[in-house]
Formats: sequence, structure tokens, C-alpha cells
Amino acid sequence: LKWQASETNFGEKKNVALISNIENPAGYDEISTEDNEAEATVIVTVATGEEVSILIIVLGFIAVSGSLILWYEKALYDKREEKQK
Repeated sequence: LKWQASETNFGEKKNVALISNIENPAGYDEISTEDNEAEATVIVTVATGEEVSILIIVLGFIAVSGSLILWYEKALYDKREEKQK
């Protein structure tokens, strides 16, 4: 696929693969030449990565919040233990 990315050539691109010459050790001739070509359409778009950034921020917030809750619960537990002594 020979294609140079630029701002003006995004969208659907066709990629064609063609088998032009077949050789094998036994020297057999090819029986069918109709199925030697394949085509695939590729969609070229741009992504900013914004969704990944938001996910990282949300997971970080959850981790920090969980840590603070655990720290607070441990402090309360330690305080209760001191009162019981």
C-alpha cells in the first residue's frame, strides 16, 4: 500500500493484493487463475486519544479516593483500639 498520509486524503482506501507468479517445487501448473486477486477497503481516520486520557484520570481519582478512605478507616480503627486499652 503506497499512500502518503495528509489532511486531505482520509476516508476509504482500497488495498488490492494480486498473485502474479506461482512457482512450486513439483512444477505443477496453477488450475484456477480467477481467485488470484483480493481487495480490502480500509477506513483511515484520526483519533485524538482523549478517551484514554479521561479513563486514566478517572482511574487515578478512584485509586486516590480508595486510598484516602482506607487511611481514614485505619485511623478510626487505631483510635478505637487505643480507647479499649
